[in-house]
Formats: sequence, structure tokens, C-alpha cells
Amino acid sequence: MASMSDMTDADDLVLDFSPPLVAVLLAAERSKGAPLDEAETLAVRDDAVCIRVPRSVADAMAERRGYADIDPSGAGSSGRTSARSSMSDPAWREVDYETAWTPFERRFVFVPDFYERSAPAIRLPEDALVVDLGPIFESDRAGFTEGAATLDDAAFDAFARLAGDAEMVALDWQHPAYLYSPSAHNRGSDEPAIPVFPNGDYYAHMPLDLRWGTFGHPWQRTLTIWGDDLVSGLGEELLTWLPRHPQSPRR
Repeated sequence: MASMSDMTDADDLVLDFSPPLVAVLLAAERSKGAPLDEAETLAVRDDAVCIRVPRSVADAMAERRGYADIDPSGAGSSGRTSARSSMSDPAWREVDYETAWTPFERRFVFVPDFYERSAPAIRLPEDALVVDLGPIFESDRAGFTEGAATLDDAAFDAFARLAGDAEMVALDWQHPAYLYSPSAHNRGSDEPAIPVFPNGDYYAHMPLDLRWGTFGHPWQRTLTIWGDDLVSGLGEELLTWLPRHPQSPRR
């Protein structure tokens, strides 16, 4: 079993976890019944089984799997927080994790589960549209990058039209939560602290009253959009190039 200290840049070898590290962490979280703290996350990571493989092999395995595993060097919350807290974009400001997540979890009964491939991770609103992101995940690297960026651009444009200068909540499971102004973000040039396209984690975006928003599921490869205003704008736009997912209550 390789360890974190075995990683080197000289031979371009990377750690590949089996099962994926994100699955191991989620299983540990389910066993605990609550989010892992940083020390627990690092302990689970350090005990996980992994081997060193060439980066090209790891990339190919991730492509066949349909998603990228999380970066083991950033598995602890402090690493992720430090990286994102250094952002220069004033449109984003970190807020208390529990305070940000509680309204969403209460309304949507969020149940994270890496292994569940059929049942939605949230209670779907009756007006929700679920978009199938499979065509993006199944693209080659260039197609994946372009598809994810196109979706993010469309989403942040839609958010800005609906929210105006008001702030929204952005959630990233087990990582820092943010309040941000989509209009101010669009006027800047930085990458979002939390994307809309779910590349490796559960992401959610919504105004403070939760009347509309998005929820991205990385392992079911879906984007749930709720609220008539957002569905009729962003949802209809995405349906011009992405299929409707069978989970979708809205037809």
C-alpha cells in the first residue's frame, strides 16, 4: 500500500485509490452518522488502499469510471479551505457551514450516498427538472472541459438574471460554504469557488429563500433544477443539448 509520502513529481506518478477515496470517505461518514472532521478525514485517507500509477493510467481509469476521484492531498478540510480562502474574487465570502446547509437539508432531506445510482439524493420538488449530464461525463477530455464550462456559464448567467445584485448560497458537501453575488461574479474573471457542474462532489446553488436553485449529483451524473423561473430559463436552455433524466418529475 502506498502512502502520501510516496508521491513524487519527478516520475509523474499519482496515487490511485481502490475503491475510490471519495467512496471510502462517504462510507466512513455514513458509519459515523455525521460529517468527518479534518483529523478523521486524514486518518481515513491514510488508511485507504492505493497504488502509484502513471497519471495517464489514472486519468483513463477515471474516464471509464465516469468521474474523477478527489485529490488526496486536499482531502482534509483545512487544505480545501486554505485554497479557497485565498481567492481574490470579492463576490464570494465564506460562511458558517452548518448555518448554510441546514435550510437545504431540512427542505430537501439530503441523503448523500456514493453507492446509490437510482434514487435521488434529495426529495425532488414537483416542479423540478432533472437534466442528464451523462453526455458531458462520457466525452473525451476536451469535450468534458468544454461541456462543464458551457453549463457553468449558462447557470451563472441565469442566476444573475434572477437574483440581480442579491446574494445566493453555494454549497459543497463537506467543504466550505459561500454567499456570493452572481452578478458580481460574472463581472470578474476568477473561477467560481463552487461550480454548478458537479465534477467530483455534490454542489448546490440557491437564493436565501430557496425558491429556485440547482443541485448537482456527480455519481448519478445529474443536475436538478427547481423553481419555474429557473426551469423555464436555464432548464430549457440545457435541454437543447442535454437529455432529460428519467428521475425528472417535470415533463
